[in-house]
Amino acid sequence: MQKLDQTIAIAAPEFIVFRYHTAGPSIRIFAALLDHLIIAFILICALFLFALSAACLPGQNAAGVIQFLLFLVFFIVYWLYFFLFEWLNRGRTPGKMAFQIRVSSADGTALDVSQLLIRNLVRIADVLPVWPLFWLFFIPSGVIGLISMFASAPAFQRLGDLAGRTLVIRDQPESGREIQLQADAAAAELASDLQLRYLPAADFVRALNEYMVRRPLLHPERRAEITAPLQPFVRDFCQFPPGRSMDEVLAALHHTLFQLDTEKRGAA
Repeated sequence: MQKLDQTIAIAAPEFIVFRYHTAGPSIRIFAALLDHLIIAFILICALFLFALSAACLPGQNAAGVIQFLLFLVFFIVYWLYFFLFEWLNRGRTPGKMAFQIRVSSADGTALDVSQLLIRNLVRIADVLPVWPLFWLFFIPSGVIGLISMFASAPAFQRLGDLAGRTLVIRDQPESGREIQLQADAAAAELASDLQLRYLPAADFVRALNEYMVRRPLLHPERRAEITAPLQPFVRDFCQFPPGRSMDEVLAALHHTLFQLDTEKRGAA
């Protein structure tokens, strides 16, 4: 499933470039199948409950009422399932979580709710059946979404991704809470040795925040590649001990700026 995956670079402010492993069509198909199986299970449970309730209805009206209610449940579940999970769970549905992929903004910024809404509204175009080859009992084919993904390689964006400016990328989880705590402690220790000549510009602080959000997902070699060109720029306003990597310095600088902001808010 990884053969169709690619690495793409996304430029962010202040010369920082984020590299993501995009999820190829194969792994996205398996994730979508799992999500649709969950939706089908919900609908089967709803049908079973409606069938039990049909005993209270006149025989000639029961079938029509059950059909209407089932259609209503399908409409609500199908349209809210993907949107709500991706909105409330860092761009991940249960299917995406199982295969460790997630939705991300195509420009490297944080996901916006409007992006998720657009990409899911356009989903109907991606799964639209193609007549006559793929029209089988009105089951969505997804062939249009596949054509769009192959045409937009290496980003592999379906129509909904193109409209919402999103990507589906491989979600590389953190190595563990202990490692993260050790990294935080190391950043706090180095922060005490930093000497700020003046506070950096707001654009740099925003770029630094974006980098720190994505830092746990990046391989150490990627971190070094991204941060090394920033050394002359950072040395202009910050003095730090020799022998430290720029990634370590940026983590410590972020810790320092966070502490300064916390103290400022406390004083206010």
